[in-house]
Amino acid sequence: MSSDYPETPITRHTLSSNAAYAKDGHPADMAQTGPAPTQHYAVITCMDARLLPSVPSALGIAPGAAHIIRNGGGSAHDALRSLLASQHMLMTEEVLVIKHTDCGFSHFAKNEVVREKVAGMGEGAKRTAEAIDFEPIGEDLEGAVRKDVEYLRGEEALKHRGKISGWVWETDSGRLRRVC
Repeated sequence: MSSDYPETPITRHTLSSNAAYAKDGHPADMAQTGPAPTQHYAVITCMDARLLPSVPSALGIAPGAAHIIRNGGGSAHDALRSLLASQHMLMTEEVLVIKHTDCGFSHFAKNEVVREKVAGMGEGAKRTAEAIDFEPIGEDLEGAVRKDVEYLRGEEALKHRGKISGWVWETDSGRLRRVC
C-alpha cells in the first residue's frame, strides 16, 4: 500500500474482500458482459448505504443489465455527466429516477444546513460549499421526483428524453411506486 495513505481497517477489509472475490473467478464474469448494459437502461438513485445490497435484487437487475448511478438524494443534476456517457457511449435508452422514503436529503429543506457544517472547516471549504446546490428534498419527495424527471426530459443533450420515469421506493415495505 502506498505510504501517502495509511492502511486503515477499511482498506484492509476492502483488500481482503477483493482477494476473496477475485479468487472465485468474478473477473471472467465482468469480461463476458462488457461495459454496455444488456437491457439498455440506467437507474438514478440515492447513495444511501442501506440501499446498496437491495438495489439490484429489488429491481430484478442482473449483473451487467443496467447502469446504476448513485449520489446523495438520487439527484438527476449530479447524475447528468454519467447519464450522458451512458446514453451516448454505452447505448442506454431508458432512465428510471428512483428516490426513497427516509432519505437523508429529505431531512433538510435548505442548502444552508449543509453549507454551515462545511463552512466550519475554513474559508476554502466555505467557498466550495457555497458553489454547490445540495438539492435538499425536504418534505415533498414526490415533487422532487417530478422535478428531476422534468429536468431530464428537458435536457436536450439526452437522446431518449421520452423514456424517463420517476419512482419512489418505500423503504419500510420495499415497494416501488410510480410517480410520473
